[in-house]
Amino acid sequence: MFNFDNLDFTYVPYPIGVAKPILDEAFYKQLVASFPPLELFEYMPTVGHKYALSETRNAKQYWNHLNENAVWKEFMAYIEGMFVKDVFRMLDDNNLNLGLVTQERSLPKRLKRWVKKDLKRGRLPERDILFKPRFEFSAIPAMGGNIKPHTDVEQKIVSMVVSILEDGEWDPACGGATDMVFPKDPTKSFNMIGDWGLDFDEVDVLHKYEFRPNQAVFFIKTFNSWHAVQPMTGTDPNTFRRTLTINIELVD
Repeated sequence: MFNFDNLDFTYVPYPIGVAKPILDEAFYKQLVASFPPLELFEYMPTVGHKYALSETRNAKQYWNHLNENAVWKEFMAYIEGMFVKDVFRMLDDNNLNLGLVTQERSLPKRLKRWVKKDLKRGRLPERDILFKPRFEFSAIPAMGGNIKPHTDVEQKIVSMVVSILEDGEWDPACGGATDMVFPKDPTKSFNMIGDWGLDFDEVDVLHKYEFRPNQAVFFIKTFNSWHAVQPMTGTDPNTFRRTLTINIELVD
């Protein structure tokens, strides 16, 4: 479903990439047209000035919206199906092999491996690393909306931010870019747990990825994968920076 043909990565100080167009244009327009209304969202002041709708933020409304819209049911089926494998393959093609498997081996294969290798050494069977894809609808007000500098929580492996807007809908002058940032104080650059301890005046902007239609920005979670959305300067209270944030997370 996702198109990674036009993908450009930056590798320093951490891997971040952008791809456009990321989806078939006709399918993308259906997603834009059926984006959930703001009244379904939950406000999240701890991360900045934004609203979210997900399986952990107003979960009932989230699942109702997915189940009542055919295009979103199709999208969700892809996310729960081939998405993780497609992303890991894309990363590997760009010299970003994370050394991780994408699914648990079958029980017979696990037992065979245990008997052949671990049992002889007196070890318990190893547990394969499992992953779960999640996605969140996000809406950030063009009038003052923002996401504070952060590195993402440690269980996240990859994050993908897909812009959801019509051509000509967004005024770039009001902001909305995804910024690669880095702490001015190098002693604060290491942050594996993804807390929200820095403000905008404590980071330098290294690169801006403008908010554009049918585009995806990728992050690889590292100890220094700092990013943010600077406070926007729009004047229309009814205009929002709409995105899908899709994460691949480790399963405990």
